[in-house]
Amino acid sequence: MKGKFMHYNFDELVDRTNVSTGKWEGEQRRLHNPNFIGMGANEMDFKAAPEIIEALHQKVDTGIFGYCCIPDSYYEAIIDYYREQFHWELKREYLHHHHGVWKALRDLLAVISEPGDEIIYQPPIHAPFMRVISTMKRIPVANPLVRKDGQYVFDFEQLESCFTERTKALFLCNPENPTGTVWKRDDLKRISDICLAHNVLLISDDVYNGLVYEGHTYTPIATFSEEAAMNTVTLSSASKTFNLAGLSHAIVIIYDRELGEKYDQMNSAVTSPSLLGVAATEAAFRYGVEWKRQLLVYLQENQRYFSDFIHEHMPEFIVTPAEGLYVAWLDCSCMGLDDQELDDFFEKEAEIGPRHGYAFGQGGKGYMRFNLACPRSRLEDAMQRFLRAYEGFKERKRV
Repeated sequence: MKGKFMHYNFDELVDRTNVSTGKWEGEQRRLHNPNFIGMGANEMDFKAAPEIIEALHQKVDTGIFGYCCIPDSYYEAIIDYYREQFHWELKREYLHHHHGVWKALRDLLAVISEPGDEIIYQPPIHAPFMRVISTMKRIPVANPLVRKDGQYVFDFEQLESCFTERTKALFLCNPENPTGTVWKRDDLKRISDICLAHNVLLISDDVYNGLVYEGHTYTPIATFSEEAAMNTVTLSSASKTFNLAGLSHAIVIIYDRELGEKYDQMNSAVTSPSLLGVAATEAAFRYGVEWKRQLLVYLQENQRYFSDFIHEHMPEFIVTPAEGLYVAWLDCSCMGLDDQELDDFFEKEAEIGPRHGYAFGQGGKGYMRFNLACPRSRLEDAMQRFLRAYEGFKERKRV
């Protein structure tokens, strides 16, 4: 089952006749345009690794789809993978789970805070961070990231002023969505130390930890010290790295035993996770490392193609250098359009669907996030559409 010597074909254009996803089919129906190219939701256009597909077939072929009892082999696969990939020594008692990262986040907030308490987040950041805080009737406190030398950094001076007696948690995305920033160890250590000094829990969404490019390193915050580990909850999943988002399974890493017990009690549904999600997660961590290695090479080439294309044909736009993930964060402010006009340009004129930057909070206005996890031919098609639409836009402005 291991794919050590396999070559995986990321150029394949998958037949979507029997596929129905929000990223593609949902957007095509919304826009009444079957020609539309989806580049919004963060999922890949690649088939999952064949080793994962085989594991799912084995589970499906039993014909039994009852409530899931997590096997020992699942925990062993996670522990082995995190040790080998990230030099992170985990214990089984640290590992909890849920049907999704944002559902886990919701339950954590219910355990550690009350309505009216404050939660710090650092935009631009994935929109569900803000939605979860607001729907739980907590107060979101923004500490916007700062662009410096073309890349994003934390505003530590501003961060210190965000803490009050009602601050209960700080949210972090590591690596960061939508900017593609892989946070440096020293910066993460400083964030951790600040949270410890203020007695505030650090909740780190590390769902993209497997998607880090050569020259950069993912650092788990819980590895700094025992004190840091006890004050950190790490949310993770195989979903983004191995393209399994629709199987609804997340891993929640909690060192603090008392907090872990309260978390488990908050939502009894976590005692019965997704049967197929558990099977796919185990297979991904046990057999998917070579697939992931080849994927990262392909994705980095897509990133290079995107950046080179923009620099050559549309240098007015500014590309944030990607250190990880499979997204391109593009500054489109040169067009001088408002949010709706920018959406209309891409959706109706270019017929491609990057995610609008304003959804990521402060610092996102005028940006678009492009999902580049697709076959090269599709990316080339999308970029040619972008260029043709932009040339038409410039011609209209000249008239």
